[in-house]
Amino acid sequence: MLPQRLYCGNCDSEEKVRVIERPETIEVRREPIDVRAQVAICELCGEDVFCEQLDDATLEKAYDIYRKQHRLLSPEEIKDIRTKYGLSQRAFARLLGWGEATISRYEAGALPDKGHSLRLRDFRSPLVMQQLLDENGNALSPAERARVEERLYQLGEQVFIEEIERMVMLASEQKPSIYNGYRMLDLERLAHLIIYFAESIQPLCKTALMKLLFYADFLHFREYSVSVTGASYVKLPYGPVPDNYKYLLSTLEDKGYFALEPEPFGCYEGEVLRPVAKFDPTLFSPDELTTIKRVAGKLGGKSASDLSRLSHEEDAWKDAEPSNRIPYTFAGTLRAI
Repeated sequence: MLPQRLYCGNCDSEEKVRVIERPETIEVRREPIDVRAQVAICELCGEDVFCEQLDDATLEKAYDIYRKQHRLLSPEEIKDIRTKYGLSQRAFARLLGWGEATISRYEAGALPDKGHSLRLRDFRSPLVMQQLLDENGNALSPAERARVEERLYQLGEQVFIEEIERMVMLASEQKPSIYNGYRMLDLERLAHLIIYFAESIQPLCKTALMKLLFYADFLHFREYSVSVTGASYVKLPYGPVPDNYKYLLSTLEDKGYFALEPEPFGCYEGEVLRPVAKFDPTLFSPDELTTIKRVAGKLGGKSASDLSRLSHEEDAWKDAEPSNRIPYTFAGTLRAI
């Protein structure tokens, strides 16, 4: 909070001040930077009054503009990169081979050298950090190195999950169309629809789930002209399934929504879904919840083979080309529900 009175050199006394905003030009590394500066004005004589707080804020504005113009990392970005790997300021500087005070100054607001900024930016990639650790890891203590290696392992798993998710989204329909029920694929809604079925129907095998998802999306489209999840479906020998369903399930399982576990079914072994997260009904509208409950109530007690048989009687499966996407126009001909 700014003081109400400051020393005025012109009046040679402390006087009341007011703050105005005006354009100023600040030189940063010999480059003029135009900013909107806040300045304290003496109410008695109208002259500028020195205020360290306002001057620092103006300088920081000029630094921010300069950083953006030259693509230099901000103090927050540098700190985020360092803490991402569990490194202290000194440990990070040693690993980089820089002076121990360098990272501290940058995080405190000092403008980084352009070469330093470019090098730091590269370390957003765990692969680049792994290379640095391989080359200069001896600069760290055993405990520091172990902490970085643990973070890299965790980040490697996360990068893999994100890459799979990116592949799924790229492979899905990227705009609302008749092939996704006029809704773009929503992985969170899909995950919680799966959780609902897994909570309501036990045991829930993967084959049965594929059919329940199909009926939920196509039933809702029949009633409201939009799908629940935005998933596209394709014709496979055992019935309609979400397009790229293996990647979808793998991605959502890795994200911790549910677990796929092997379980014997008669003379063969299949996979069942165990919910890990709790179903979140707030993700769905009342009409969508009604549709979901209707599908679970009508079809949830049927076996996987019964659901496959029912889906084979649907025009959506019979008239579609093998491995091709099924347009939601077939929703109007649903028979099982």
